[in-house]
Amino acid sequence: ALPIRQFQWIDKQWTERVIGLSADGGLTFGLAPVEQRPPGVPLPEGSIIEASPAGKAAMTTIAERLKQHNGAALIIDYGSAQPGTGSTLQAVRAHKYDDPLATPGEADVTAHVDFAALARAATSGGAMPRALMGQGEFLIRLGLVDRANVLGRDKDKKTRDAIAAGIQRLAAPKAMGTLFKVLAISAPK
Repeated sequence: ALPIRQFQWIDKQWTERVIGLSADGGLTFGLAPVEQRPPGVPLPEGSIIEASPAGKAAMTTIAERLKQHNGAALIIDYGSAQPGTGSTLQAVRAHKYDDPLATPGEADVTAHVDFAALARAATSGGAMPRALMGQGEFLIRLGLVDRANVLGRDKDKKTRDAIAAGIQRLAAPKAMGTLFKVLAISAPK
């Protein structure tokens, strides 16, 4: 739900991907110059990196609140453990991938979360990030299998199969188990 900014390495300089109008009046991506120093390592021409200043600000606020009042927070979303290059901007409409600019207001537009950046923001806000883990591992540690066994006890085969399919969808590495990550942060003590 938080916006991202995308920067593209073109002709040994950074540009920002922006949205404008095409000649036919539709939405299209364009590039705007940015005054930033080049990265420490050369990037291949056309490389895209993403940043979420709003995400970092939200995490810093959460961390400051946890430090002040104690407590913990779980951040669960899909994304990466380490920052990388490439666009993760995507849209889903009617349960299918869609062009993010094709149907404004009718598709869910999203991007992957940079969990390393969130952990750094939590630390700078005074909280303690814990080790990032996949959703599957997190749910299994919480007792997903035991809970499924209780739910399926004395049920018909169709119900047990539906429960098993749900576990596979949520926890299997080839489904949501590794794509979705869980970051726990807490007050320092």
